[in-house]
Amino acid sequence: MRTLLIVNPKATSTNKHVRKNITTALEGALDVKVKQTKARNHAQSLAQQAVHDGYDVVAVLGGDGTVNEVINGLLSQPNRSAYEVPILGIIPGGHANVLAHALALPSDSKKAAKAFIDHMQSQSIRTIGLGKAGDRWFALHAGLGIDAEVVAAVEDMRKRGFPTTPGSYMAGLVKSWIATDRWNGPMTMTGVSHDDQHVSIDKLVFAIVQNTTPWTMLGEIALQASTQARFEQGLDVVSLESLSAQTMMRIAGTLLTGRGIGDLPESTVLTNLATVTMTSDRPVPLQIDGDLIKPVTSITFASVPDAIRVFTPVDNP
Repeated sequence: MRTLLIVNPKATSTNKHVRKNITTALEGALDVKVKQTKARNHAQSLAQQAVHDGYDVVAVLGGDGTVNEVINGLLSQPNRSAYEVPILGIIPGGHANVLAHALALPSDSKKAAKAFIDHMQSQSIRTIGLGKAGDRWFALHAGLGIDAEVVAAVEDMRKRGFPTTPGSYMAGLVKSWIATDRWNGPMTMTGVSHDDQHVSIDKLVFAIVQNTTPWTMLGEIALQASTQARFEQGLDVVSLESLSAQTMMRIAGTLLTGRGIGDLPESTVLTNLATVTMTSDRPVPLQIDGDLIKPVTSITFASVPDAIRVFTPVDNP
């Protein structure tokens, strides 16, 4: 199968030596061409061109942000089925690598490269559903409010030379919590389930729209918002109407014991939604698959079943 490998040379959990070993291994086993990204959104352009050039497979050596760009490139043309675009391969090279964890892929890049070769040779392929936020695809989640503010804080620290670590996320969380309006929730969420049930909640300060679990990773610890989200179902939404100190302490305790934010009594969980729309009386920060997007006052999220094919372990549900 004709394969394009898109490599992010700035992937945080790899180095030049590791990337060279991985590309050499793939070139020895597969019909593969390697291209490196040069700037933000370049991976999306490379993936879009790969569709035009008729590649069978597009693999990514990078983090969740690079994978998101590739997905958006593969699916940039409207109304294309999963069988009309290249199959996606994932070799995690970022900090969190949440999608690799969700698909039961190795977190170690070298082991994941070997697994990718094995999955290609055995044709171990899974078709998964994705989410859309406006016209942007996402595999994992979108966050509104403090979730996106934390992403912004970590990105600011990274630009100032600080490494991206679990500690930087905790520092970003504290900074964002102090700065945010914890009580006067501006958001209203309205959703429609796959069985045509209509739901609505308002005065929200925080919301996560999930396509699968986990929500994110803290080192090797999987952190959950909704524990029920699955690629094969609609979208789940976990929301809060306030972020008091007591609530934040309960969130921390809940996450570190393997439960989800949605298990807290003060949270509201909506599951298996076909669409969900957020409106706000003021701009709200938004992140999609860990990438910061400009603040929004209105956005619609949609569940798209069977959107893309991915090489995964054969026993992955």
